[in-house]
Amino acid sequence: MRFVTDEKSKQEYKKFLETNERCNFQQSLEWAKVKTSWKREVILAEDSSKKIIGSLMVWIRKIPIFGNIMYSARGPVCDVHNIEVLKQLTEGAKLLAKKYNAKVIAFAGSVTKEATACNKEGIDAFFPILRGVCTLAEAMDPVAARNNMTATVEQVFRLL
Repeated sequence: MRFVTDEKSKQEYKKFLETNERCNFQQSLEWAKVKTSWKREVILAEDSSKKIIGSLMVWIRKIPIFGNIMYSARGPVCDVHNIEVLKQLTEGAKLLAKKYNAKVIAFAGSVTKEATACNKEGIDAFFPILRGVCTLAEAMDPVAARNNMTATVEQVFRLL
């Protein structure tokens, strides 16, 4: 795991994004030029030959009174079933949270009692998005998903 820190790593990151089907413009360095009121950091996961196999662009912003918040638009760019990649990206996010003294908040479709293990791994708090029992089709409906996520995030930010 490493961070994008110089021109060489920026070019490597850009090339990785251009060849990855999970890429979204919100993870591009060009998007960072638009979001000028936010600081950005990019975490890179690597295989044993130092080839990039995953990335996570993290946005950081100071909120008056509260402190720093961090978020990642659209999540990681990687095979989300590859545990090693996710471990590297999570480790990088933990380092950034410590560096910026930021709270780490996770949003999940639903959570079980075992989710408290996340707290031991550096997640300060986690919140389920679903508001009740529903079918997978109902949970994945774009309008319902957006409404559920919006409602959950609103409740979290009411704390801040």
